[in-house]
Amino acid sequence: MKMRIASLLSVSLFLAGSLFAQEKKETKLPYTATLTINSDSFFGLTPMAQVGIPINDKVSITGYTILWSGIRNGGAGNFGHWTEFGVGLNFTLLEGALNVNPQIGILNGNLLSRGNFGNGNPVFNEGVVPNITMFYDKDKFEAELYGGYYIGTKSQTNPRTTPGGVTFHGSVDPTIENLAATTEGAAALKSINAVPAMFPNKNANLNYTHFWAFPGYRFTEWLSAGLHWEELRVRPSGGNGDTDATVYKWTGLYVKFKVGSGSLRFSAGDSVANVAGPTNAQLIGFASNPATFTTYLNTPQQAGDMNGTYYRVTYSQTF
Repeated sequence: MKMRIASLLSVSLFLAGSLFAQEKKETKLPYTATLTINSDSFFGLTPMAQVGIPINDKVSITGYTILWSGIRNGGAGNFGHWTEFGVGLNFTLLEGALNVNPQIGILNGNLLSRGNFGNGNPVFNEGVVPNITMFYDKDKFEAELYGGYYIGTKSQTNPRTTPGGVTFHGSVDPTIENLAATTEGAAALKSINAVPAMFPNKNANLNYTHFWAFPGYRFTEWLSAGLHWEELRVRPSGGNGDTDATVYKWTGLYVKFKVGSGSLRFSAGDSVANVAGPTNAQLIGFASNPATFTTYLNTPQQAGDMNGTYYRVTYSQTF
């Protein structure tokens, strides 16, 4: 009898343990990995990978990398194989409809540092990028929002002295700064509505702000479309003020096809950028020969190379 009871208890414990293990296995939160391939008229090809490690059903640890392999279609070599790597947290809110993912990344290469270190070789941690991405998806509405601030952390702003004996460690190109200190040079800048801050010191670090928004409407389970707005601005700095110029501003439409955990999105529209100004050599020429001002002002100037139209295609797959 005792043996039967012991056997029954053993079987009961085994079944309870099996059910508990099965229940625990069924409620285990999934790890995620996402691969995104992006190509557009400015950045070229930029593959991105992201992983998610769940803490609970509302918070996950995230990690990501972006391989900026095709910036300005010149290839990775132009910017020291510029690579971004970062970590953050993802918060799932509004019963799963909203995901908010703040992260911070480091930049490696020689874009933000302008190649001023290691004879232009790639530099580890030449900048940091605090950023945030938000996804909203409920009923028929969807949205993707992004904001990032690319901050150069390495600069080489050697002191220099103007003809008037003033020493600067700032962001303006020293040639232009010296030119602006003369009567002729100041007149040259004023004639073309230019200021010294438009010509950054080549030894100053670069900073960028990058924002985009994709608000849209889902027509079917697999088809959605909406608006696309995006802006990239550059802010060279070196300790004595900043400049702020639009690299590009995109306004257009997008269409997205979604099948399972994969999606394919295409967007296109108008692109606007700052008009290209005179070069440093031209300004120096204006100062020495004021008659060239008239010729310059009466000649149609080349617009910024991102004026016109843009296009972007993005494929994303979650595993």
